[in-house]
Amino acid sequence: MLRGKPPSEAKPARPRMLIYGEAGIGKTWGSFWQDCYFVDTEGGASLPNYVEKLEQCNATYLGPEDGACDLSVLLSEVMSLATVEHDRKTLVIDSITKVFNTAVQIEHDRIVESGRVPQFGAEKKPAVALMRRMLRWFDRLDMNVILIAHERPLWSDGEEIGKTFDCWDKLRYELSLVLQILQYGDEVKARVVKSRYDAFKAYDLIDWDVRTFQKHFDTIDNVAKPVEMITDEQLATINELTNLWGGCPWEEKWFEAAGATCWTQMPRDVAEKCIVFWERKEQK
Repeated sequence: MLRGKPPSEAKPARPRMLIYGEAGIGKTWGSFWQDCYFVDTEGGASLPNYVEKLEQCNATYLGPEDGACDLSVLLSEVMSLATVEHDRKTLVIDSITKVFNTAVQIEHDRIVESGRVPQFGAEKKPAVALMRRMLRWFDRLDMNVILIAHERPLWSDGEEIGKTFDCWDKLRYELSLVLQILQYGDEVKARVVKSRYDAFKAYDLIDWDVRTFQKHFDTIDNVAKPVEMITDEQLATINELTNLWGGCPWEEKWFEAAGATCWTQMPRDVAEKCIVFWERKEQK
């Protein structure tokens, strides 16, 4: 049975973007969208002027004291936002640079303390694995997503040729929109670095304001719909098959594809596909 469907039945797009720019230029200020879930990994949004702005946009706040600097905690929050009912519309992570680099530094220190020397980017592997899982959950998350990154020099053949974001370098390929935030006098603009949206073309200069996106996305202010998770009946079937086979040969592959580490983290539709595949193998 084919799983494809008419293009018109595809899930309506939500803006998923990565932004970067110089410090103090207005990246965060333009990310205060109404009813946002604001993850403050650096503690800067606890300042009085930021608190006032967050209150004005009816934000929910997660700060460093709540675990915002822990990438595994952040992943858990994304999974919860995807699977429970709530009234949040936009997930903002400020900054993704801080939480990613913190995870890298922790692994680097662990390797050094064990008497080894980090080689071939080994210190990045746990952080990248968590980022990949989080991106899988972004695909299921019925919210707008804004990842704010620091800016760093872009090098080629030993020469600085521009600026780019400071985070996992593959992140730009995983999101549909990458913007560099720039200041022109009193105005804050966004230069389109990469886009999969027809409304935004590479090198376009747009206003860094929620109204820019409201013009092109009728999903911006939608209430999030939670993902249906694996049922007790499905878990019982999987346990029966696991006992019958003495394990699941495809478990690791399926978990990686789903961004899960156990069956209870599986969405209902994904679990059903796994069961159908498994039962067909059983019949052969």
